This record gives sequence, structure tokens and C-alpha cells, in this order.
Amino acid sequence: MQPETHAARGLQSLLQVQRGDLVLTAIATMLARGAETGSLRGDIEPEDITVMLLGILLTTAGDSSEQTKRLLDLMLDALRTTT
Repeated sequence: MQPETHAARGLQSLLQVQRGDLVLTAIATMLARGAETGSLRGDIEPEDITVMLLGILLTTAGDSSEQTKRLLDLMLDALRTTT
């Protein structure tokens, strides 16, 4: 492997990790605010959201957008507190 290729791949991996950290931080902020207002459950971790989204997107790839919408609606309902 050429050094510049190895360095480029290393940089790409670093950028993906940093973007992932930014996404998790943003999700954590939204979850915390929602829990403070009582609109979202307080026992949800940011990683739970990313895993659920990934699962939905992977299982509905190529399927109808209607199924994707239903699954996303179910996910959002699961995050809300019950009143």
C-alpha cells in the first residue's frame, strides 16, 4: 500500500469518527432537552437512536417509502413519554 493511500484512508476514518461524534453529541443534546421538558423518555442513549435508525434504513433499503415512514413513526412514538 502506498503511504499516501494509507494516510488518506486514515484521514477518512478520522473524519468519519469525528462526524459520528458530532452526530452523537447532537442527538444527546436533543434527548436531554426532551427529557428535561418531559416530552421524551429519559432512559434513551444517543447510540440507541443511531442503532434504531441504522436498522430501519438497512431493512427498508429498496422498499417502499411508506414502510420506512411507518417504522420511523414507531421509533419516534417509542421515544415519547406516555401521558
